[in-house]
Amino acid sequence: KQMVEQINEYGYDNFWEDYKKYLMAGWSSDESVIEYFTDATISYFKIKARS
Repeated sequence: KQMVEQINEYGYDNFWEDYKKYLMAGWSSDESVIEYFTDATISYFKIKARS
């Protein structure tokens, strides 16, 4: 729940764009970027659905 609150406070659209840039800067593999981004997105919506 805290993750959802922090993302919403940061700004929903801004967070996902910045998170994608962060992952792309830190990982050389596109597959890793997609995996981490997908995991975070799924977790966000699962937690949000329970709230």
